[in-house]
Amino acid sequence: MQRLCEKNSPCAKQKPLCKGCIEPLSMFSTIGKQIQRVQQHTQLLDCMHSSLMYPSAAYTSIIDLQLVMTCSSQVLWVFVLAGDCLTVTGRTLAENLDVLPDLTPGQDVVVPLSTPIKETGHITIFRGNLCPDGSVAKITGKEGLSFRGPALCFDSEEEMLSALERGEIVKGSVIIIRYEGPKGGPGMPEMLTPTSAIVGAGLHHDVALITDGRFSGGSHGFIIGHVTPEAQEGGAIAVVQDGDVIDIDYVTKEINIVVDDTVLESRLQAWKQNPKPYKVQRGTLYKYIKVVKSASVGCVTDE
Repeated sequence: MQRLCEKNSPCAKQKPLCKGCIEPLSMFSTIGKQIQRVQQHTQLLDCMHSSLMYPSAAYTSIIDLQLVMTCSSQVLWVFVLAGDCLTVTGRTLAENLDVLPDLTPGQDVVVPLSTPIKETGHITIFRGNLCPDGSVAKITGKEGLSFRGPALCFDSEEEMLSALERGEIVKGSVIIIRYEGPKGGPGMPEMLTPTSAIVGAGLHHDVALITDGRFSGGSHGFIIGHVTPEAQEGGAIAVVQDGDVIDIDYVTKEINIVVDDTVLESRLQAWKQNPKPYKVQRGTLYKYIKVVKSASVGCVTDE
């Protein structure tokens, strides 16, 4: 019951990767910014991600919790942060940073702005005929630049987990978990259990996972979430069939179902004739389903 309550909560979208994408998207939708343009100019300076070198405890080994502020001083002095911003200490940001020590000499957990681990942010927006309104991947570079394989489709994470237990998911597959978006979940639940199970099965280097739900900030590999339009709204992810070849290309930032356009359109029209019912038909969650917008605009509920 606890798991179901968490999964079906409208607040389920407030989790790790969400804070790096969904929440900025909801703000950007108000001020008219595009997250892809922002990440192209946001350098990756630390090795703290799960698919990189160090665990989070490495922060404390080099300068305790002041590390983040010390790193911020690097950014401040190249005029990215506003040094005159007043903080809760009663001093400006620049004044707070002035008294902090440098990072531990020789450490390589956090690198200088002049030699970033990655010139651009690790959050990548994909489009293509599978996700014309966008999808989100966390690409650090270790995953490779492409993945191509046959689809294995599941209408919930529970169906996918059962198939994994039965040994039906094999190397080279592109796993599709759908009807887990803002409306379909409802609440866009996090796919931490499926991604963890894939790692436990030793398949994380050999499969890709695509979902209209979310995935944890601790996940790694070819994992794409936030697919829009979501399945519950009749997006292309709803009509992918087992065996369809899915092509994921980091260079072009596209995810495509390798089928003829007329075939795809025919499937979409057929779905519209018989849409999948909402998982919840009354109460607060039903009201949430009716008002929540796409993940591509931050799952806002006030439009």
